[in-house]
Amino acid sequence: MVASPVSVASASAARDDRDTQTDRLLRGAQDEGARVTHLHERAVLINIPLARGLARTFANRGIDREDLDQVAMLGLCKAVRGYRPSEGHPFSAYAVPTILGELRRHFRDVGWMVRPSRCDQEVGLAVRRAEEDLTQLLGRVPTRAEIAARLQRSTVEVSRALHAQHGYRATSLDAPGPYAPESAYDHVPDPDDPFARVEDRVTLAELVSDLPEREQVILRLRFHDELTQAEIGARVGLSQMQISRIIAATLSRLRAALTSADPELDQTA
Repeated sequence: MVASPVSVASASAARDDRDTQTDRLLRGAQDEGARVTHLHERAVLINIPLARGLARTFANRGIDREDLDQVAMLGLCKAVRGYRPSEGHPFSAYAVPTILGELRRHFRDVGWMVRPSRCDQEVGLAVRRAEEDLTQLLGRVPTRAEIAARLQRSTVEVSRALHAQHGYRATSLDAPGPYAPESAYDHVPDPDDPFARVEDRVTLAELVSDLPEREQVILRLRFHDELTQAEIGARVGLSQMQISRIIAATLSRLRAALTSADPELDQTA
């Protein structure tokens, strides 16, 4: 939405009034014996709308609004302490880049869930500024090609920078998907899904079927019927120690065969 001339003029008048009041307060703070802390606090209070307005420009990027306001206020306090009225510039001309610097530094240092390259971060900031400028100029959201032309960069660079902005936040696996009621978790492969291991199961069945009958019986009693080694030994006429050695040797052969490109079982008993 393009701001009306009346609203722009009103905002400009409010800014000029704040600059005048702030300049007067901070000039007074330079006088010997002045209540510096009190005057600085009043200057901060006057310019809270400026700080919060700048914080709003960084909204919806994955950091809570309250945190952005706090960072912007920190930048405002730094601007109040660092401003020199004698240099002849209005306070807002000094405060705006100071506050924006704090906000951008906060995003750069703590705002990323997945940190992109420094280049993508810098291009991302330039893309956002170009997007805002072109929206005002064109009266609509610009295309990526238009943004790329303004920045004299390729559309691939612009697309990569825009994609990197998603690194500010992480989406819960339980959140609904954009086009279906299922959550993202519903589309994550289940490592325990029997269908995902069909090929392994078929291969294993073939390998087991090639084992000597005694080994097949022992494996079935142990892993299907879940008998103890002593119970299996009593059934087949062997000691518990012999059953343990047979199971260990058979599993080792099966494991080697499964991981081999051309599995062949040693049929020697």
